[in-house]
Amino acid sequence: MNNYITNNILHASKPLNYQRIAKMWSIVLDKDVKAKEVALCVSQLYTSGLIDNPDNLNLIIPMAENLFKYEALSQETFNS
Repeated sequence: MNNYITNNILHASKPLNYQRIAKMWSIVLDKDVKAKEVALCVSQLYTSGLIDNPDNLNLIIPMAENLFKYEALSQETFNS
């Protein structure tokens, strides 16, 4: 995955950033996209990379972080 994307977009990602991405994807996809759905889609990007590079810590660690973000976003949804 492109270093700009992982370093500047996803890893700077507080829930607000996932919400911002969700709004942008909603426009592109012409469908309501939730922040937690963004986190799931990002996890799939990491999974795709891991198929070819299963030992790549540059993919494994951010993927795990992203899954924690998904969990946090899910909890926000359930608690609001």
